Amino acid sequence: MKRKAFTLIELLVAVVVIAILMSIVFRLSGIGGNTQKRNETVARLQKLENCLSGYYAAFGSYPPVPMQRNPSRNFRLKVEMGVQDPRGNGEEVNGLNWSSVEAACRAQPVATYFPFRQSYHDLVMNVEKALREKAQQARSNQNLKDQGFDDERLRRGFDDGLSGSGVKGDVLTSEDTVFEFGLMSFLLPRYFFMLGCHPDFMSRPEWLTNNSVPADPQDGSEIPGRESAQWETFRGWYYDNQGKKLDNGSDAWKYSMVPSQAVCARWMPNLEGACRTCVGNSTFFGINISDGVASAFSADNPGVANMIRYPDPSNPNNGYVVNSITILDGWGREFFYYSAPPFQSYTLWSAGPNGKTFCPWVPLDSLDKADEKRTAGEWMADDIMQMGY
Repeated sequence: MKRKAFTLIELLVAVVVIAILMSIVFRLSGIGGNTQKRNETVARLQKLENCLSGYYAAFGSYPPVPMQRNPSRNFRLKVEMGVQDPRGNGEEVNGLNWSSVEAACRAQPVATYFPFRQSYHDLVMNVEKALREKAQQARSNQNLKDQGFDDERLRRGFDDGLSGSGVKGDVLTSEDTVFEFGLMSFLLPRYFFMLGCHPDFMSRPEWLTNNSVPADPQDGSEIPGRESAQWETFRGWYYDNQGKKLDNGSDAWKYSMVPSQAVCARWMPNLEGACRTCVGNSTFFGINISDGVASAFSADNPGVANMIRYPDPSNPNNGYVVNSITILDGWGREFFYYSAPPFQSYTLWSAGPNGKTFCPWVPLDSLDKADEKRTAGEWMADDIMQMGY
């Protein structure tokens, strides 16, 4: 008698074989995907190392990135909104808490944050409006909820930052720190993008502290004691009062003559297509550094609010709108940078696939509890690290 169908056992065996083959395929594809991301991470680390070597050759130290937002490298301090203990009472957490460790590792940031130019005011307003509408639609749309559009943080920072108070006509209003001088502000010609903001920001203490008044490259003149006046003159070479770039008849060429800016041209080719920027393409010395992610500053990207929202340490439930330039690893996360005075060495690293790491300046043997050593070791196990010399 001829069999007309498979037996139940044969079907079960076939299903098991197919399941095993599928698991092997998925595992291999996962390994391949991680390998590609790892290779991209290593390549970008090497590019950054080339830039840092160029910086050292020019200035005799590695970038002296000031600690920002997180006033110490204490990985046990309580953290809110990514900021170490904003209340300032030094409260510590029990055990090994990732948010506290991450805040300590980011004490010297990679991203540089700076005010939006006034010419982008309408663009930011439109994004805020679209995000608000999507957040409302998400209340009855599960697909939008799954994408994260119903999160209240989408609007934090936009509401207060665009309320019309503070600097009139600008999108940034907070009285707190409005600049974050991360690693990228040392590797890029910072005046080309930072000076496009409202001129009032150039009299802020954080700007004057982190930017020595440059001499006019044409006649070497300086105006001691009148920093704001000198900065207004310097800014006028390239931007009008609204932060809009002047036409080709401007004195923009003078920016390229300022030594601290011109030296960046030496390592700029390493950053071509490697940086994440909020608005538009960013081209310096003929090199477009943008990674080409078109949706980076779009209301279709629910992460846009986090990209440009800078936490307000005095009010962890709010923030304010700033622009940023950074560089990401293969998994879409920022690198970490650590360099202690006198900045003769550095550590640059990626947290790897698991997205977690541990402070390179803290020996694991210094952790008292065995479970903390094990946890920190697991976090660091897949790190991709490049040591400076």
